[in-house]
Amino acid sequence: AEVGIDHINNTEGKAAAWMREHVPVDARFASFDIGRVSYEWGGQVIDLGGLVDPSYFHYLKEGAVPEYLKVHRVEYVMLPGSGKEDLGFSAIARMEKLAEYCSAAPDWILGFRYTIHSTRCQDIYRVPAK
Repeated sequence: AEVGIDHINNTEGKAAAWMREHVPVDARFASFDIGRVSYEWGGQVIDLGGLVDPSYFHYLKEGAVPEYLKVHRVEYVMLPGSGKEDLGFSAIARMEKLAEYCSAAPDWILGFRYTIHSTRCQDIYRVPAK
């Protein structure tokens, strides 16, 4: 359990601290993992995990998450460090990576074995306006 907490501290926890320093709380921000960042950053986080907005599922299923970001005028997004192409993000070639937070492989793999959902890294991007 401690290793899982260390993993969250090393990824979402450090991302939240970075955001407090670099992203205004009124910015349009979206993430697949909203818990820790939403709690610590102070701004509103648009959920890309599919738990809040029923209209979102279509975008996720079709690999059109970037279109959802455009519709909601998202300026920043935090994505898992792997698999973003599967979600359609290769279409946004100009996304600028601003920060990346990863756990050491041993800390991450133990948590992954418990949940099968944890990714080793969380990356924060600025989404182009057009």
